[in-house]
Amino acid sequence: MLTRAIVSDIEERLPDVGRDVLDKAALCVLDALACSFGGRDFAWSVAANALIDDVAGPSTVWSRGTTHRVLDAIYVNSVHAHSIVQEDMHPASRSHAGTMVVPAVLALGESLGSSGRQVLEAVIAGYEALARVAAVMTTPDFIARGLRPSSMFGPFGTAMAAAHLLGLDREQKVDALGLAGSSASGTTAWAYGGTPDVYFQNGAAARAGVLAAQLAAQRVAGTAGILEGPSGLLQAFCGVSPGTPVAVGETGRWAVSDVYFKAFPSCAFTQEAIEATRRLTGRGLRGEQVAEAVVETYGMGKRYPGCDNGSSLDTTLERQMSNQFGVAAMLVDGELGLDRYLGPLHPPIGELAKRIFVEEHADLEARYPATPTVRVRVTTEGGEVLREEVRGGAYLTADGVIAKFRKYASPALSGERIDGVISAVGGLAENGSLTALSRQLRPVG
Repeated sequence: MLTRAIVSDIEERLPDVGRDVLDKAALCVLDALACSFGGRDFAWSVAANALIDDVAGPSTVWSRGTTHRVLDAIYVNSVHAHSIVQEDMHPASRSHAGTMVVPAVLALGESLGSSGRQVLEAVIAGYEALARVAAVMTTPDFIARGLRPSSMFGPFGTAMAAAHLLGLDREQKVDALGLAGSSASGTTAWAYGGTPDVYFQNGAAARAGVLAAQLAAQRVAGTAGILEGPSGLLQAFCGVSPGTPVAVGETGRWAVSDVYFKAFPSCAFTQEAIEATRRLTGRGLRGEQVAEAVVETYGMGKRYPGCDNGSSLDTTLERQMSNQFGVAAMLVDGELGLDRYLGPLHPPIGELAKRIFVEEHADLEARYPATPTVRVRVTTEGGEVLREEVRGGAYLTADGVIAKFRKYASPALSGERIDGVISAVGGLAENGSLTALSRQLRPVG
């Protein structure tokens, strides 16, 4: 069974995980915290807060400093972390694991008194399980049906992470994955209406996986063949008949090592185009000079729902998903601030977006996802043609993630507490205490 093979492989490799992988997992934690603070006042974050305001528990809602029941804290932190769409990205799975695995691990870890090492191992295990299931399920049928990778694969990641923290045995972990599979759900229909349901999908996935692990801890059995068995997910969603040979795949490299951190609060498939435009503005180009622009990209940059949209930009989500909006806003403002995603559309941005076109190019598709490459070509009002290419993605470094956390947390935390959070997260790899991190996020007294 595929779930048993995934569990066995993770169990066998995890004790020998290297310090570089632990450090990367810690960076994923800090990035998720940064995103949650960035989106703490967005409408969907406020709506999630309202569901748990009167219910206390052991787990911290990061950007508020309040404590709640484990599953509630997971849900709300996930919504917050996903709200500005600047979360991490695992390219091969096309998933935002940090919006699900990190909230699950920190909330459950707080309640259990888990050590820093246990927390980071759980993050690594969660990202790995998510990625391994994605490698099996990401078929042409899966993509064509409009299913959303993050919310489909997320329950497997959080179930595996929670199972590690709960100390489940191998068979219980298989049960947890089997139970989690029954909660795999979510489509990309939101992209066509610009509605905010997208922000809640990952919260539901994160919570469902932890609940699955908790049930497995009570010796509730799950379907070991949830992936490849009769009526399993491969048959239901991926166009694969039961009995078809399916390999679980092994790279010898932890999935968390391949995660990148977005530089801009926009869809993963818009990052390179926005960065190329930023470089053009660095050469003095501004929006009023532009007659038209063309984004030459890989397939997902054009075909993923919402990414090729220059005319319907009324909602926050429509702007977050759009190559045209990101490029136009960068050209008009010379930067990409969160304020442009809220409120009425700035007229110069809206008008310019209509003159920006997205093209899929075969040579760029051939490089994806190994080397994401995008070209932006701008024709000025004077007839000059300017070009910029970004090859290999547009990602934040470790220092960039730290700066991102400082920027987004500064309205809510003092400089001393921001330093304390950064130090506490960095200390997790040294088996530091999760309590030290919680202390920095909660109010004094």
